[in-house]
Parts: sequence; structure tokens; C-alpha cells
Amino acid sequence: MKQIINKQINWKIIHSDPLLREVFPDPPMTVFKRAPSIKDKLVKSFLPDTKERSWLHKDLWGTYTCGSCKHCEGIITCKTFLDLQTQKEYKTNGFINYNSEYVVYRLLCPCGCFYAGRTKRKLKERFSEHKYAIKTNNEDYPMAKHYREIHYSDPSSLKVQGIEVIKKTVRGGDRLKRLLQRETFWIWSLKAMEHPGLNEEIHYRPFL
Repeated sequence: MKQIINKQINWKIIHSDPLLREVFPDPPMTVFKRAPSIKDKLVKSFLPDTKERSWLHKDLWGTYTCGSCKHCEGIITCKTFLDLQTQKEYKTNGFINYNSEYVVYRLLCPCGCFYAGRTKRKLKERFSEHKYAIKTNNEDYPMAKHYREIHYSDPSSLKVQGIEVIKKTVRGGDRLKRLLQRETFWIWSLKAMEHPGLNEEIHYRPFL
């Protein structure tokens, strides 16, 4: 808990919320832990992966098409993406295509508005939901509401871009919680609740 809150970027996110600012007026106190010993260096709690990998298994990163589905025309292939407000360039974190799961993504429309979201299912399933919501004028979806007002509920121009994929770790852990935390981080970092962002809310609960 202390490690999460004390990270500078996370502390800024927590302190930007009026309620949490009252609960956590000051950063929590931290304590020093025991320094690593020779035993810690020699005895590992898990063994590293020593398998030799081919060039196909190198750490690729970026957003790509899968090349085998009708949705590929809607994905933006790239290795980096821009903050539409500050023009700051970010590197796509991980290898992402339409079959990727546990992904933080960004929807983009032709007029420059965007929406940051996440899905633990395949990205193509979530993207299809957004397009269907636009067709049916489902105002529970911010992008659908925007398309009804500006683009006549025609989802053909909607694009999706991968931002980050949450990988499984060697030790396991709560993958969904990490996904929710990273979604909050990107909504805050990209200022997705300010124009031209379309996000209507941000959740800090995953950090508690």
C-alpha cells in the first residue's frame, strides 16, 4: 500500500481527488528494510527462464493487425502514440493486436476526440461492443453519445489503438487490479476527462 501511494505519479493521482485528499493529507511514512544478504543473492525463490528463444519470441512492442479478421481495418498500427493535448510521445507498452487480452486502449474518432478504456477480453470483442453501441445509440458509452451528436451514429470511421498490455507475471498476482490501475493512470496522464477526451469518470479504488 505504502509503495503504491508513495510513487510520485500515483500520489499525484490520489491527491487530485478531493475525498482521498482528506483521507491521505500527507504521504504515508516509510521504513527501511533489511539489506540483501549473501543468502538472498545465492538462493532464488524462483528459477529464471533459461530457454533459448528464436527471433519470433523477441520482445516485440507496438500495435499491429492480426491480419485475419474483418476488424483489422479499424486498428491503428504503430509503435508509439501521441498525447493529443501536449503532443508528448509515448511508447506502446507490449505487443498488442485484436486478439490481445488485458489491454488498455484508446478509441479515436476523425474529429480528434478520444476515449481511454480497458478490457480483460480480446480487444476485438470490446471494439465490436463500442461499434454496436454507436449503431444502437447506447448512451452508456461516451463514444456512442459523441457519435450520435456529431457523426450520425456511423461507426465506420472509429479507430482503436493499443496503449498497454498487462502481462502475466512469474509470481502471479492480481492481473485485473493491475489493469484497472493502469487504466486510471492513462486516463489521468492523457487528461481523458478534458476536451477532446470523452471519459466521464476516473476510479481511484484500484489503488486502495
